[in-house]
Amino acid sequence: MSMRIALVGEGKNDYGIEGRDGKWLPGAAQSLIHLFFPEAEIVPLRPDKKLRTPLGPGRNVPKLRGQANNLRHFIPAIAPKGAFDLFIYYQDLDKRHSGKATPHLAKRSFQELIADLDEGFTFLLNTYQVQGVPMIPMRMLENWLLADENAYHKAFGTKPTKPKLPGEPEFIWGDEQNPASDHPKNYIQRVMAQYNEDATTENFILIAEAAEIATLEHSCPNSFAPFAARMKNFAALRR
Repeated sequence: MSMRIALVGEGKNDYGIEGRDGKWLPGAAQSLIHLFFPEAEIVPLRPDKKLRTPLGPGRNVPKLRGQANNLRHFIPAIAPKGAFDLFIYYQDLDKRHSGKATPHLAKRSFQELIADLDEGFTFLLNTYQVQGVPMIPMRMLENWLLADENAYHKAFGTKPTKPKLPGEPEFIWGDEQNPASDHPKNYIQRVMAQYNEDATTENFILIAEAAEIATLEHSCPNSFAPFAARMKNFAALRR
C-alpha cells in the first residue's frame, strides 16, 4: 500500500537539509521512520508562516496551545485532500530546558510537549483527516542513535567498546564544549572515533538503518517507545 508521510524537523542530522541543487538531503529521522514503513515516501516540509490557507469561507485557523501552534505553519502543505497519509513532527526535547533537566524533569517536560502537540494533532485529524505522530527524543536524536550496539556491529563491523554505549542513552547529558563530557554529540563522536569515523549525517543514517525497533524501545522506553507505539497503532489502522 503506497503511503506519503509529511515530516517536520529542525536540523540536517535529523530530517535533513536542502542541497545546493535544490534536492533534499535526508537525515537519520527518515531512516528511523522507514523501520516502520520501508516503502513510504517521506516528504520534508518547511513552515509557511504566512498561513495563506484558511479552514473555509469566513473561518480562520485557530491559535493552538503552546508548541502545537507551530503546526499551523504546515497547514498549507497538508490541507489538500489526500496530500499525506501521516504527519510526523520531529523535535529535540533539549530545546525546552537546554538538556540540563534531571530525568524526572525531562519526563515531565516530555509529557507537557506531547500534550500540547496532541491538541494540534486532534485539530489536524478533525479538519484535514491527517493523523499526526510526535517524534520527540528525550534529549536529541544522538541519544536514540546511542541505543543499539548491534546497529554499530552491522554498520561498522564490531560492537562499540571504547566507549561502550551508555546504559540509559536517552538521558545522558554534559557540557557540549567539553569533548570528554557525556553530551550526546560528544559521546557519539567518541564512539565513532573507534571506527576511525566521524559523527556525520551519513554515519547517523547507517546506524539508524541498522537499528532494531525492539532494541530502541527497550533502551529508550520514555521517548522512543511512545513514538513506536503510535507508529504501530497507525499501521494497524491502515490494515
